[in-house]
Amino acid sequence: MTDKETFEPLTSEQIHGTGISTVIHQLKWAASELIKRCIAREIVQELSKATRSGAQNALRADADSSLYYGQNLRFCGMNVWIGFWCEAWEQQKLSPLWIEVSRDEPLASAAVSRFQKAKGESAVVKSKKGGWLVPILIKDGLYQEDLVEGAVLYLKDLGDLANEATSHLEL
Repeated sequence: MTDKETFEPLTSEQIHGTGISTVIHQLKWAASELIKRCIAREIVQELSKATRSGAQNALRADADSSLYYGQNLRFCGMNVWIGFWCEAWEQQKLSPLWIEVSRDEPLASAAVSRFQKAKGESAVVKSKKGGWLVPILIKDGLYQEDLVEGAVLYLKDLGDLANEATSHLEL
């Protein structure tokens, strides 16, 4: 029996949401703030309304996931999803914040290879859909502002790595 199949008795704090709801609220805020700051600093770009509405299979956390919150964005020439994804966090135990990259993105393979080379094997996880999941590594013990700022800098660093790896490739 796996951890997911066992059911631990719920504590009063869990039932009444005082601990879990605060964490989820903070992570949704962190994902939202991360996206907002990355757009403002031009690390990512918002997709046009036409692209968003015309995309039949827009990137997002798997539909069967328990909880996710984020946005489809353009990052280093690739359409990606960035946000808080509870299922990936639970399964991988790397980070609550993730980038999802489709296998259909022409630049994805070079970019994720560069991430792994620079950041290590755990910098990229193969997704169920055949694409890649990239944890946005954050440090524990930080106040929200510092946590988000660290995540922004991490995303910028990943962007620099992706641009290095894909600058010679043509779409």
